Amino acid sequence: MTESAHLYAAVITGFEKVASREISEKLPATECFSGRGNVRFCLDLNSVPDILKLRSVDNLYVVFYENEIVGLTDMEKEKALKTIKQQLSYCNWELAIDVYQLAQGKNIYGGSDLVVDQMREFMREGKRCEVTENSPKFRVTCKRCGEKEIHTFSSMDAASKFGAEINNAFGWKCSVKEFDIEVVLRIEKDNMTVMMALNDESLFKRNICAYGPTTMRSTVCYCMLHLASIKPGDVVMDSMCGGGSIPIEGALAWNTAFFLGGDNHESAMERCKKNWSSNSSSTKSNCEFFNWDATNLPLRENCIDALVTDLPFGKKIGSKTDNRLLYPILLNEWKRVLRKGGRLVVMGHDKRTLEKAILADRSSWHIKANHIVNMGGLQCLCLCLINTKRFCRILQDRVGLFLDLPTSSISRRGNLPEQLPGLTGLESRWQDQQNGMKGAVWFPGCTNFHRSEDSYNGRIGRIPIQMRAATKWNGSFQRSMSGSAWSSGSIDFQNSESTFQ
Repeated sequence: MTESAHLYAAVITGFEKVASREISEKLPATECFSGRGNVRFCLDLNSVPDILKLRSVDNLYVVFYENEIVGLTDMEKEKALKTIKQQLSYCNWELAIDVYQLAQGKNIYGGSDLVVDQMREFMREGKRCEVTENSPKFRVTCKRCGEKEIHTFSSMDAASKFGAEINNAFGWKCSVKEFDIEVVLRIEKDNMTVMMALNDESLFKRNICAYGPTTMRSTVCYCMLHLASIKPGDVVMDSMCGGGSIPIEGALAWNTAFFLGGDNHESAMERCKKNWSSNSSSTKSNCEFFNWDATNLPLRENCIDALVTDLPFGKKIGSKTDNRLLYPILLNEWKRVLRKGGRLVVMGHDKRTLEKAILADRSSWHIKANHIVNMGGLQCLCLCLINTKRFCRILQDRVGLFLDLPTSSISRRGNLPEQLPGLTGLESRWQDQQNGMKGAVWFPGCTNFHRSEDSYNGRIGRIPIQMRAATKWNGSFQRSMSGSAWSSGSIDFQNSESTFQ
């Protein structure tokens, strides 16, 4: 038996790096590298039984022949098809059958030894094997990449000729729908690869029995959840869960975390319950579903560790006009419930509206990763954001403002609180400037200001101000981001929690 095998994993285009990380984390894989829509890696045969446990992969194959056929694109049709058929004898059928049996956990009649003997006889004597009752059923699929007009033959022609040669060599029964073995030809220009499928059904077909209009693949859900870097004990939420694809996938893949899902449609809640009950047999559940409004969540502030969701694309549900109003409201609500450092992973097709909503409040979000993902032919944007809490409500009993007041608005003499109605009796400290005054004033409670570039613009009374917010820390001032010098006290604005809503 061969010690290692070269495997090919078909993945969602755009999530190749995520799938590659999962493979490296869960398997002792070597030579792992990704291409467009696939990840290739080598694996010891002892670890092959674990490959179907991968959750980011749609389909898995073992590669048992790969070679360049010089001049294939220039050959006439009959010669090209004959050349493709002749590659059958160069394929490592022993490896393919061994890996297939290990992955499936079942044996093919005669095993790899019988296949090797049949191939030797076919090559030496040209003897055709007869089909028997024990012969496995198979089909051949051909996938040509790149410009298909470059070849003189069609994918169907190549699959038909190669399948006929397999039938002659091994006596396997040909069946397009009900088959045990699927052999896949992948032809790109002059390069030909022969693979054998290791899963009977695509691996994304799991978890869901009640489908909605926009149900996501389980493999896409896993990739999005993986980007959220979920840790034991985390509370993870999907505020617009639909049929519950994301929370259910998360609960099954990360059983040490807790998952919340919610939607405002009653039919969605029914689908969630059906899908979860079909997957969970335990009396202890790490997944719960609620009927709520995603723009006004019934949750306290800073209670969620990670939020993973897909936004309305504006295709089957909603419109791009609706999205322009909805996205900023959702981001503001997510910012409220996510703790500082919390992760937001969001998928959307309306890329421009999503990017504008994030830029409008860019001080609150740090983009950790972005992926352009192919979702059924639609190019979607998947972002992983970190909540920096640069613009949140202060719960301390005292709040301070750094103020920059022009000379024309206020006198540099006298007690500042007396000149700002409603702020009397508060502690303040100021420094004279050539064109006005800069300083800090401390008062209880919170005030609303609007952010513009690197400062916050607002008014106190009739006086226009530019401000940065800070907290009073152990009786001393903190340093502002602009690095202003003060005659007394220390100023340090490094605490991002000390800012305003």
